[in-house]
Amino acid sequence: MAERKEQNVGILAIGTYLPDEVRTNDWWDDETVESWQNRNSLTEQSLDTAQEESTTESARRVIDALTQLSDDPFQGARERRVMPDDMQLVEMEQIAAQKAIEKSGIDLQEIDLLLGFALIPDYLSDNHACLLHHRLGLPSNCFTLGTFAACNSLQLQLTIAKQMILSGQAKYGLLVQSSAIWRVNSSDYPVSVHFGDGATAVVVGPVSGDRGILAQSHRTDGSVQKAVVCTVEGKSWWEDGRLKSSSLDRDALMRMFKSGPDCAREVLFEALEKAGYSTEEVRFFACHQPTSWFRKVVQEYVGLQRAKTYDTYPIAGTLSSANLPLILENGERERLLEDGDLVAMYQAGSGMTYSATILRWGR
Repeated sequence: MAERKEQNVGILAIGTYLPDEVRTNDWWDDETVESWQNRNSLTEQSLDTAQEESTTESARRVIDALTQLSDDPFQGARERRVMPDDMQLVEMEQIAAQKAIEKSGIDLQEIDLLLGFALIPDYLSDNHACLLHHRLGLPSNCFTLGTFAACNSLQLQLTIAKQMILSGQAKYGLLVQSSAIWRVNSSDYPVSVHFGDGATAVVVGPVSGDRGILAQSHRTDGSVQKAVVCTVEGKSWWEDGRLKSSSLDRDALMRMFKSGPDCAREVLFEALEKAGYSTEEVRFFACHQPTSWFRKVVQEYVGLQRAKTYDTYPIAGTLSSANLPLILENGERERLLEDGDLVAMYQAGSGMTYSATILRWGR
């Protein structure tokens, strides 16, 4: 077991916000859904081929999960939240942040680090976090930075925040994650059913040495960079036309999915080894949830079946980097996650990076 420190950095509180509108599967018209089913008949053939060509256990498990849902045009998705047209992204972030700050018991003026991630910001070429800083009334000397690592942004935010707090450059940090994907979601595409809108915020700060972030592991793989992007169809960048979420490289997207369990095992095993723990000692698993099946496949493949978890995908879809805070908050509320529990977290973001964090829950 790793040497005990006198002080560490951990999560003090989490705040979340989900829009009121619940978009169920019946929002899509029959004609659109039927077109997906026609596509799926071709997909079934490609899945059979992919299974035959799969050379790793990770890939075979992913193809098995996809095959089991091949008759479902919604791929196991049921509900997702959608923000109102007249709502600003910063409004979602502000509500989540205020909840987190209130729960933490920290004086607003003591927060001197703000790291923000917006999957779809209001403006390009702009530090979006500055507007949230203004709306919250944070002190002017608060270090404010926009961080973008797609769905993996929380894990990298935690890394930056921990180092700044331990080095004395900050006392308390506010880490914010948001998804406003329905502004650019291509609702005529089958993958549109997976996405939702929402925001989360995490307050981090000093905790006792046996709590907090114990170890992390990070990786980068730029070979799948075009797997999931937002761009103008048929263009090399967004200079002309409406932005839409899409995949510019379907092979890269499939490679990213098929290697997902292997990526998770790689960083989770390394982080656990750094922390001095085994998979059997993990009590709660917070896993990125891009699809209805991903968490289950990863948890079984990595060997974390003893760990409790919470699935937010059925009620919120995937919220990019906001997935993990939403899972942790719900896990704590349902008493699946309790003080002193060893927590393993896994996330991957298009581009791509993937990370694992091992932490001891509580202050």
